[in-house]
Amino acid sequence: MRRLGAILLNVLTWPGFGHYALGRFGRGNVWAGIAIGALLLTPVQLFVPIVGFLVTRVLSAVDAGLVQVRPMPEPGPLMLRVVCGVGAVGLIVGLSRMYYLEAFKLPAASMTPTLEIGDHIFINKLAYQLGDPEPERGDLIVFANPCQPDRDQVSRVVALGGDTVEVRCDMVYVNGVAVHVRASQEDCRYWDGDSRGSWQEQECSRYVETLDGVEHDLVHEPGRPERDLERSQAGAGGYAALAGNHDFPGERPPECEMIDAGSVPDERPTGAIEDSTPESSTVTGPCRPQRRYRVPEGHVFTMGDNRDNSSDSRVWGPVPDHLIKGRVFGIWWSSGPDGQIRWERIDHVR
Repeated sequence: MRRLGAILLNVLTWPGFGHYALGRFGRGNVWAGIAIGALLLTPVQLFVPIVGFLVTRVLSAVDAGLVQVRPMPEPGPLMLRVVCGVGAVGLIVGLSRMYYLEAFKLPAASMTPTLEIGDHIFINKLAYQLGDPEPERGDLIVFANPCQPDRDQVSRVVALGGDTVEVRCDMVYVNGVAVHVRASQEDCRYWDGDSRGSWQEQECSRYVETLDGVEHDLVHEPGRPERDLERSQAGAGGYAALAGNHDFPGERPPECEMIDAGSVPDERPTGAIEDSTPESSTVTGPCRPQRRYRVPEGHVFTMGDNRDNSSDSRVWGPVPDHLIKGRVFGIWWSSGPDGQIRWERIDHVR
């Protein structure tokens, strides 16, 4: 029974814990350390460490089935060894979650197609402490929503403090320069859900955006290609008929009051609305740049990749740097509306 219990402990709890039940404390610590090392390498190579951790479970269970069983120490020394071993693993894993790696689950479709509902992601909390000093345009970040601090959100950094942002006829301008985007010929459908667990397949149009060298897919409403053609042929027609569903900015800066009840008092700098400089763009006609928003220093401006179905900085404003929790680097698990595992989605993301 001791051997069977040891095998189950290694498979169901943590590699090496089962060896404690066999009196093999040194060997158990080695297996526990291998498992910890595999998980800590996750930001470097996502899939291999995760597979390595699962394989470590199996191999440690096999080893527990073959290793020689030793007599257990007296109750006092036994408890001390078990508490030290389990406590050390718990401490390392806990500290890693607090300061290094943390997992999140996507509850909404605002980042489709890069991240979809049912994706489980990892973030690197040290990305902006040991690596880059601050986010870069194009980074995927998780942050506490500045208007609802108890709500974590994932979005893409589009502009940094001091930058200007404008979205006109679905075209994004950063510092007066249009962000490069091209239409994709891929079929575009995605699953969206609500709080009641009801799923619906949505049609869309797919685009590829390049932001400071970071290339990523976007989705828009199905009719955007036809609207883009209409915009390209527009003369002096009115802007209102050609505007995008989520153009930005309006006549006043975004703030917490623009979202649903439950927001906190807004103490952030509001940023500024400025007239766009005519010579900053070659675009003419109704879709030319009109006014732009300047991001306050110490903040970033984020947008979802599902541009027509995203509550982001266009609605509630910029994200203070201190609310950023980390950079998304990979999907470690994904399941669709039918409950099936989407193996093809388990990978690094940008």
